[in-house]
Amino acid sequence: MLHIPRQAVPTVLGEFARAIRLGGQLYLNLTEGDGEGWEIASNYGSNRRRWFTFHRLPDLTALLVTAGFKVHHASQTRSSRTWLALHAHRVNTNQ
Repeated sequence: MLHIPRQAVPTVLGEFARAIRLGGQLYLNLTEGDGEGWEIASNYGSNRRRWFTFHRLPDLTALLVTAGFKVHHASQTRSSRTWLALHAHRVNTNQ
């Protein structure tokens, strides 16, 4: 999800929901922030450009709910960036 263009995120989450059985778990770890774009990923010993998409917790939670998940834990960890960790499970959206 970290390297998926923003406009594709709902589709990717929908595919996760399709592939994960009811009650199945999903864990996401993403960078917090706004926007998306190319960055040089020099922290891996390479100067290649990589695509990064940044997320905010409320927006990502809403996308997960729309896709058919319930978020049961979310946390933030700070290192060189702020990371969002979300644990969710697949719910029945046909109730």
